[in-house]
Amino acid sequence: MIAFYKPNKSNKGHGCSFQYPEDPAPKNLALFFNFAKQSSWDASKGQGAFQNRERSHNVSGKLNQKEAGEIIHAIEKNVKFSTVHKSAGQALSITFEPYMREGKQVGFSFAVFQTPKDGPKKGFYIGFSFGEAVVVREFLLKCLEVYFETKIAIFQSYERKVPAKGAPASGPLKETSPASKAGADLDF
Repeated sequence: MIAFYKPNKSNKGHGCSFQYPEDPAPKNLALFFNFAKQSSWDASKGQGAFQNRERSHNVSGKLNQKEAGEIIHAIEKNVKFSTVHKSAGQALSITFEPYMREGKQVGFSFAVFQTPKDGPKKGFYIGFSFGEAVVVREFLLKCLEVYFETKIAIFQSYERKVPAKGAPASGPLKETSPASKAGADLDF
């Protein structure tokens, strides 16, 4: 997991994390992001907190491997990536793009706008410095590596279990794709 916290004096900061299971089960391969709105500011310490558990102050989403690749591409090529996730209860509009301040790029921004079926639209956003964007890119690259290693292991395990047509169980293995078997529809 990687996490970034950006509190501010106006109490409008956000925290953002990306999480990938340490030991993912084949059917649970997923990359999640979480946002939390800042809940308070302690002026005496110059610190903010992100401890509000109310649903209106938090949003979570899931990225597939293509979307992770698109974010990596956005960082490497300095371009915008956006997508929308729709479900029965809400829509999430997700954007990762160059972050501009006073006409100059200072990094990248990651924004999620949540539109519930019944309720007001809520925005969550965070800016990443160029160095932080490198950390995000490397984390996503590592997640993709683990994802593909797991997919390959599932495929190889499946190939070892399927005998060739007409061959005894101990005979040569049939070359086949696990497309119709468990693990073929894995999402990241």
